[in-house]
Amino acid sequence: MHADPPDTLEEPPLPAAPHRWGLGIRGLLLAGFFLGFGTATVLIVISQREANRREREAFAAAQQQALEAAQQIDRMFHEAQRSAEDVVADLAQGRLPTAALEERMRAEFAARPSLDGFAVTYEPFVADPQQRLYQEYVSRKPDGNLSVLKGATYDYTATPGTGPDGPKTAWYHTPKTTGALWNEPFLATGAGKVLIEYGAPFYRQAEPSRVAGVVTVDYSLQDLRDLIGKLELGSSGYAAVFTQKGTFLAHPDPSRVVTGSIFDARPGTDDATLHGAAQKALDGEANSLDYFDPVSGQEAWVLFVPIPTTRWALGLVKWKRDAVQGPVKRLQQRIAIACAVAFALVCLVGWFVRVERGEPRPLWTVAGLFSVSCAALIGLTWWLSWSINTVHGVPVTGSTAASRQLEKYRRSLRKAEPVYEIPTGLQITAMKFPDPTSITIAGFVWQRYPAAVPEDVTRGFLLPQQIDEPGMVEEIQRIKDGADEVIVWSVVVTLQQNFDPELFPFDHREIALRLRPADLQENVVLVPDFNAYPLIAPETLPGLNADIRVNNWHFRNSYFSYQTEPAGPTLGLAARAERGPAPMLHLVIEARRNFIGPFIAYLTPALVAAGLAFALLISGRPFDSLQDLVGGLSYIAALFFVIVVAHASLRDTVAAVGITYLEHIYILLYCAIVLVVGNLFLLAYRPENRLVRFRNNLIPKLLYWPVYTLALFISTLAVFAVR
Repeated sequence: MHADPPDTLEEPPLPAAPHRWGLGIRGLLLAGFFLGFGTATVLIVISQREANRREREAFAAAQQQALEAAQQIDRMFHEAQRSAEDVVADLAQGRLPTAALEERMRAEFAARPSLDGFAVTYEPFVADPQQRLYQEYVSRKPDGNLSVLKGATYDYTATPGTGPDGPKTAWYHTPKTTGALWNEPFLATGAGKVLIEYGAPFYRQAEPSRVAGVVTVDYSLQDLRDLIGKLELGSSGYAAVFTQKGTFLAHPDPSRVVTGSIFDARPGTDDATLHGAAQKALDGEANSLDYFDPVSGQEAWVLFVPIPTTRWALGLVKWKRDAVQGPVKRLQQRIAIACAVAFALVCLVGWFVRVERGEPRPLWTVAGLFSVSCAALIGLTWWLSWSINTVHGVPVTGSTAASRQLEKYRRSLRKAEPVYEIPTGLQITAMKFPDPTSITIAGFVWQRYPAAVPEDVTRGFLLPQQIDEPGMVEEIQRIKDGADEVIVWSVVVTLQQNFDPELFPFDHREIALRLRPADLQENVVLVPDFNAYPLIAPETLPGLNADIRVNNWHFRNSYFSYQTEPAGPTLGLAARAERGPAPMLHLVIEARRNFIGPFIAYLTPALVAAGLAFALLISGRPFDSLQDLVGGLSYIAALFFVIVVAHASLRDTVAAVGITYLEHIYILLYCAIVLVVGNLFLLAYRPENRLVRFRNNLIPKLLYWPVYTLALFISTLAVFAVR
């Protein structure tokens, strides 16, 4: 039993602070305000200058990138045009007889692999007085070989028709009447594909004023797309090429190629600025503008550069994220600014309410403002950390990046041997998380085997993370695409993953799908099949169907990457022992947790328990009897039981090995409960203690939320900002 407290306890009055102390406290508060405000101002100026510098550098790099891309495309068109002009000159001067046409055109194909077709088409009876129509057309077949057409398969002299069934002969008539030009893309009747064509008339040697025929050079849309795919555009943009009429020759959305135009109006959007900038480029003036990209949903620049040879234009869309500072450093800067502002605000309010007098109302005001400021800083840290992404391996978002990694691997080889590059693609159509350490996927995997790959190289791939025995990998089709062989598999497998829930409920799952060549003997390296995807930028989720939904998760980005694994066993194969580890292809998908559910399930009980513990603290009960003390302890025990049950449920759900972020709230709550219990015992057994006597236990009440929120803010910074 404890001694009965005296009947009355006189509360010691708060000694009036000497005048100079009060002035000193007010001076410190005022100095703190100016220090915090000044620090925030300096940090904002430094941050803004850094952001402006990075934006200028990123924009200048984008301009240079657009110029180089346009020059490369223009060079390709110029070479094709020069081929046609050389043939026109030789025909007009009689240096190229009809009998030598095939040999000459074959030579042009050998010199310029980008050519898709080359034709010399004569006016009636010019090539042969006994033959009305004559044409020689050499074209490249899908397997790379050349086909030759001599004669005429239809009457190309017929007047072009405007209707869908009218003669498609504008390719011949337009150069005759208007002179040499690049035609709008069209579906070639003979070639059976959409072509970009340059046509130039040539004239009779004896009558230089009369047209003798037309020389045409073809370039396919697929070749243009392949060229753009090889441009060094990085992972944060894409290019589009359009003609004088605005018709897209290349665009990340294949459905807009040929059928869409840069001048198309989008419903609910004012595109006048965009259309004006595009027209300036077609008129020969490079320009740029700020732009919200509908393809990716990103703030971007669009840079228009003319292509002089064809009088067409290139539009390069570059997302502004390249100009943004690293997410962790940006978070640290913004949190530092916010802390300085919060410090200045607390000091100003403390100065304004005369906190130095020690009266309850000003003290409660400052304590409440401090707690709210810490809570706001915690929320700001959550929000800023949401944009932080980790990078798995070495991302390859274009053929240039992949080539760099393969070149490093080739240089590491200890002996000269061929490296077989197998373009490989993956498209996931369904996904689920059966447990916290694995993932089940369904979809398609395909591989393209070039003709240069020997038949004895084993076709196929391995999924080394597969852990379910009945998983299905079934070949569904083999297709000959020119000289290449394309094999498609249907895949339904469960794969082991290594998810780290440390940031729960703000955690993400980095799904890394590893693909290994099936051939263990030959030097085979899988490369992403970039040409199979309309856009390879991470935000567009290549390799993932847009309609996939996984409960409580949403997908942020996906990308291919290479990761070199440590040297392992040779599997008893001597060839493997002589090579270093090859880069292994991964498809990486980042999924973010929807945190609202965990907040309701786990954060709400913790905050309610913290509030109930505080309610006991401010209840004003005397706790001067054993019965009151036991009642208070029973109340705390009930709260503790609720917290323990919620905490245990959280750990079972997340299956974490270490401590997750949300558990910090529970751990701090345990500490708060222990301190509240200690305060109860002081009230019961040491009521004369100055800590509990002053203004009816005011100090513990004032410190409860400021200390709790400050501790939680510090732990939040340790988890999110210190990386």
